[in-house]
Amino acid sequence: MAFRKSSGDPLSVDEIISDTTLSLKEKAMYFTLSNYPTATLEDLKCLSKDGSSSITTAMRGLKEKNYIMRKTTRNYGKVIGVSTIFLRE
Repeated sequence: MAFRKSSGDPLSVDEIISDTTLSLKEKAMYFTLSNYPTATLEDLKCLSKDGSSSITTAMRGLKEKNYIMRKTTRNYGKVIGVSTIFLRE
């Protein structure tokens, strides 16, 4: 897995930990994505024992709460790149 930094700076640990609107799984996903912003779903599955639905549920929660945006680049339907944009209010 080759990862590179993506756009936007992640929030601080204190800001995420103290947010009571986030589940523990969403907090863990935020920190994982801040370390691996270009990780695909398959990459994330290799980093934990969680399956696809658990990972996508956590990412969906972060997207719905406007913490992140994910951009997927495809070529003929095949994923060739993913980037995470960290949003700040």
